[in-house]
Amino acid sequence: CYQTSTTTTAVDRIESLSQQTMAQRSKRRDLLCAAISAALGIWAFVQCQIETKEMMEPVMDYCVNGAAASKGKGPLQLAGFDAMPYEGRLGGTFVCLITQFIYRLTQNTPAGFITWTTTIIASIPLGMLMSLESGRSGAKGPVLYPTIIGLFAQFLGISVSFPVIWVPSYLLLGGSRTGAVPALRPYAAVYILPPIVALTYLAFNLDPASYQWTLTAGILGGPLLPLLSLLLWRFKPKAADAVTPPDVSRGAIASSNCYLLVSIVSFAMWGTVLRAITSEYGLSSDAMKAGMWFNADPAVKFMVIDAVVLFAGALAYVASVDPIDAVAAVLISPIIGPGASVGLMLWGHERLRDGKVKAAERVAAEQQQLSKKKK
Repeated sequence: CYQTSTTTTAVDRIESLSQQTMAQRSKRRDLLCAAISAALGIWAFVQCQIETKEMMEPVMDYCVNGAAASKGKGPLQLAGFDAMPYEGRLGGTFVCLITQFIYRLTQNTPAGFITWTTTIIASIPLGMLMSLESGRSGAKGPVLYPTIIGLFAQFLGISVSFPVIWVPSYLLLGGSRTGAVPALRPYAAVYILPPIVALTYLAFNLDPASYQWTLTAGILGGPLLPLLSLLLWRFKPKAADAVTPPDVSRGAIASSNCYLLVSIVSFAMWGTVLRAITSEYGLSSDAMKAGMWFNADPAVKFMVIDAVVLFAGALAYVASVDPIDAVAAVLISPIIGPGASVGLMLWGHERLRDGKVKAAERVAAEQQQLSKKKK
């Protein structure tokens, strides 16, 4: 009996040391992923300012120093650029700025359409991620406030807010990997998706001289869109100590279903991007580089940086869970797009979460049966 007890104690110690080693490795990986993500986001912010400085100076002068909400139709030739009417009631000076920026993209299509839509595609699963993790039991810190992070995304750029604010906040300050998401919250979060897709379509298909386009640009780039996530406050998580394994399982299944849905939508949108690329540039990488970077409008360059760094920030988060998944997302992204590739990894993470819970429940049930037999 003494030998059996000693052997059991030794095995327990080995398992404990193994768990401690894995936890240390996970912390180091989280720190590395957070640092890389933040560094890329800061670089994106600086580089975007450099690339758009000359373009934005007259726009800033128009919007900040005396521009009233334009009531005329069509662009006005002011300060060397086409000053578009804007809907000031949607966000004042900032909406003026973003309206001019989106107009610039529409006048530099298909590069403007390709880069803007690619950024939207990359952001779709990340919007779902932020909406769900803010409602996971045990979460704390900035990750609890997706609306505020969304507002930062509108004002600073999503390539800054997600990599610099959200990823480090989740990995280092309060993300929960073990809590439960309310089962209805993922389905409620999906309702934000149709407006984003519809507004993107309208921005590049309506006549910019129309009030409908002005309204579309103001909503798409202004503060109104992120405020939709406030409705998610109705779906609050349980307290961490009240969560049961079935709660975790139900939340994981609902989350995986919604990640699969947003992946399908992102893939469909990626098809329109690939069609625009092949129609304009064919299979020539040189033509594409020239059209979307070397000879591109500053607004297009801004969106190229936005899309690339946002995708990199998403990969940093995925790598914090499993580096192999991040590599897989990179490899399949040219085919199915940056949104679907990340969305499928997030779908897999939730399926794995559900699988672990059910496996633990089976083990617990088997142990209970064994204990009953011994009695």
